[in-house]
Amino acid sequence: MVGVLSRREASYLVAIYSISGSSPARLKEIALYVGVRPPTALEALYKLSSRGLVVKEARGRYRLSREGLRLVEALIRKHRVLETFLVRTLGLCVDEACRLASAFDYAVPMELVDKMCGAMGHPSCCPHGNPIPAGNCHPPKLEVRR
Repeated sequence: MVGVLSRREASYLVAIYSISGSSPARLKEIALYVGVRPPTALEALYKLSSRGLVVKEARGRYRLSREGLRLVEALIRKHRVLETFLVRTLGLCVDEACRLASAFDYAVPMELVDKMCGAMGHPSCCPHGNPIPAGNCHPPKLEVRR
């Protein structure tokens, strides 16, 4: 069991996810993305590695473990549902909704996110046009037999 992620831990996982693409992310790139010096990033990555969320590759490169990837994908879902809710329900502008969602998305239980998603009719994309990953609240797709 991984436990709860802090905002800081979540930011490192998102950094690796955003940078890495098809190859592991370099320490310098991760530090720059998070806005810290490489020694600070190295310490955080060591802790994430000891929790099984990050894997250190050769030459100071890092990738997400399977569990780390699962957590990042859940965080992306939370963020996109929350910002959609803030725009649709509270009428916030897209940038403000994104900024506010980033402040607490990591701490919101997925059960609440699923309820918000359902209440909005299961939106397929966020206000930026990015796809919202499916969650447990999505109704099963009906198969049409011919």
